[in-house]
Amino acid sequence: MNTASKYPISKLLFTLNNGHKIPAIGLGTYQIKLNEDVDTAISNAYKAGYRHIDSAVGYRNEKSIGEALNKYNIPREEMFITSKIPSDKMKYEMAKKCIQNSLQHFQTDYIDLYLVHWPGAKSLEDRLGVWRALEEGVEAGVIRSIGVSNFLPIHLATILDNCKIKPAVNQFELHPLFIDWETIEMCTKQNIQIEAYSTFARMDPKLIENDVLTSISQKYGKKSTQVLVRWAVQHGWVILPKSSNVERIYDNIDVDDFTLTEEEIKNLDLLNCNYKVAWNPIKIDF
Repeated sequence: MNTASKYPISKLLFTLNNGHKIPAIGLGTYQIKLNEDVDTAISNAYKAGYRHIDSAVGYRNEKSIGEALNKYNIPREEMFITSKIPSDKMKYEMAKKCIQNSLQHFQTDYIDLYLVHWPGAKSLEDRLGVWRALEEGVEAGVIRSIGVSNFLPIHLATILDNCKIKPAVNQFELHPLFIDWETIEMCTKQNIQIEAYSTFARMDPKLIENDVLTSISQKYGKKSTQVLVRWAVQHGWVILPKSSNVERIYDNIDVDDFTLTEEEIKNLDLLNCNYKVAWNPIKIDF
């Protein structure tokens, strides 16, 4: 499994199971919709050193991101771009259309990573149809890597049993209060890269003001969020901190001047209490 053994972490790349590389820290863009907010986020993220942008069709900001990348003349080869097929487009033809729209919105001829955003579908046939559309995108050269989001082992198994191209990534909620070790173990065995979202637990005081986390933060003179970035990446997980605030964009990638000990990582892991802050796919049974 990938580990954060090379520094600086702000420039660390993990290698996916198809040989493509993914930056360990990406800019999450969920709920960043206004053009001016997207513009601010993209321009400052690039200046701060981010080379990875995580978006989705459902975020409704692909076009604004594409315009910002073009406006600031950010070289396409320098930026890793992710999008996702939404739950209301879980059919083969709809997925094909989403891919074409994303290419136009981002003003690019390829997308680095395209995910199935949610395992929910009206039928297993529909889910597998969406996966087939993504595989065809890879075969056509318009997508480099494909994967899933919010998939539990039962959902991953249906893809693995029916795919031509194995998922390269599974993106799901992951923070010290919610660590799904079963899904992590399956992804690790299958060499599927884990991407963590909501790793700050949406700034829930139960995490951000937790005594274990604040003690570690004080020791290193860093913010709780910066410790959480280190925690995720030292585990070997991609992390996607979301912000359009300039100061926080810079803070979230300013994590190169300290390293958590194994004991500190273990103590953060021990906070796990099945406390979710985002959607839960547990009731989707195929």
